[in-house]
Amino acid sequence: MKALSETIYLLDGEGIGALATDIVLHLRPFLDDERAGVRAAAIGLLESVLSKVKKTEKDTLKRELTYCLLPLILHLKDESSAVAMKCKLTLFRCAAFFQWSHQKLLFRRLVWGNDLKCLELIWECLVYAEPLGRHFRLPSPGTCSMNSPLSALPLQRLLVKERK
Repeated sequence: MKALSETIYLLDGEGIGALATDIVLHLRPFLDDERAGVRAAAIGLLESVLSKVKKTEKDTLKRELTYCLLPLILHLKDESSAVAMKCKLTLFRCAAFFQWSHQKLLFRRLVWGNDLKCLELIWECLVYAEPLGRHFRLPSPGTCSMNSPLSALPLQRLLVKERK
């Protein structure tokens, strides 16, 4: 995966359009691999693909990339700090790729570790993003308020480490 990532970098995105969708499709199983090194390499390769895809090739890649978002969100709190950092970088690339609003705010929340607020912002972007609406059926933030103690409880369990 590292060699492929370096090749994509050296090609500077030339001719990657036809391969980008296939690369993302074949990377999905590796995003949840048991080995942290494999997860980190797969997420790093995904970030490399996102950074080099040309504007004209984005439409074919959007559908496959939407299926990679959930593993990226879940690995924000990975036990491996390398995987968690690569997830943050790749999620920011996804925000730029999908042209989500509030990218600067998302970047600040990713950098400064406010994971619950970051998840709320990603949720809003997913709900209101037009291209993603065709692939996902998500409840709107109004019907599933993130400020509600009941709806936020599972998210807090997922994202907040136990403090002893």
